Amino acid sequence: MCHTCAPKQMIAITSCHGCALNFCRKHFDEHREKLDHDFDNIINRRDGILHHFQASVYHSLNPLDNDNVQVLLKQIDEWQAKTIEACYRVADNARMKIEKLFKEVKTNDHINKQVNELSKELKEQQDLENFIETDLERWKKQLEELEKDISKFAEMPRNITIEIQMINWENMIKFSYISNSEEIIDNQLALMNTRDDDKTIGTPFLSSNKFSDDKKKHTMFEKETMNTHERQTIVD
Repeated sequence: MCHTCAPKQMIAITSCHGCALNFCRKHFDEHREKLDHDFDNIINRRDGILHHFQASVYHSLNPLDNDNVQVLLKQIDEWQAKTIEACYRVADNARMKIEKLFKEVKTNDHINKQVNELSKELKEQQDLENFIETDLERWKKQLEELEKDISKFAEMPRNITIEIQMINWENMIKFSYISNSEEIIDNQLALMNTRDDDKTIGTPFLSSNKFSDDKKKHTMFEKETMNTHERQTIVD
């Protein structure tokens, strides 16, 4: 008896080897139409998956054609230029400070020369006893200047050393991206801040999913299934 006609008693003329059910001619045709419809849905789904896969392969093989990648590369180039410039500036400032300190230390030679000249003159005048009031005033002023110079020299730094902070180049840039499955993946890398006195130069957060709307380009692929109003949308 026909499985679909039940409870009516209709004689089955054939059976389906897939579901092992018996059908009359009318319901067997309907059964085949349903199988054809299900098969078409499978084909449509296969086409959508293949389309999505091909689009993903295209972008993976042509990364430099992606506008977002170009923006990221430009940001990295700008960061590189600013970092190099900051390194040169910090190094130049350090050199200037070191040179200034050593120039001040060399003042010791100047003080020794003044002391020797004054001592020689005083020794000569002491032997000759040929000095007057103006000479005494001049010597007093010279001694006062020497005392000031010696006080400044005593305050100068000794045993000058420098301390250079090492940079962790491996953890310089932080970035994140979205995989083909729309899963957000973060790479926990630190930003580098280059300090020059009280000024800080840092890098922006680099992210492939933080662009303006006009730079977000999504390609929509739509395919309408047969005998239904269902639509499949693949977003690349």
